[in-house]
Amino acid sequence: MEGTFPVGQLPTDLTFDGEYVWVVNNGDGTVMRLRQSDGAIKATYPTDPLRGDILFDGTSICVTCFNSNTVDKITLNQH
Repeated sequence: MEGTFPVGQLPTDLTFDGEYVWVVNNGDGTVMRLRQSDGAIKATYPTDPLRGDILFDGTSICVTCFNSNTVDKITLNQH
């Protein structure tokens, strides 16, 4: 992927799962999935505001949640 691509408000972190780039948007409380080849937005997942770091663990996307002191998990084979 090369270029500039729109994402949500106040993007704070990203990770790559081998096919998609995932972006945490703290300003609008979302996690977005962008296709690596062209930056096209493939999905937007609503979350609570104040997300922290994002990580790909080999099978899932994990996002830390400051407000609830938890970790949200998005399993890739379901999306």
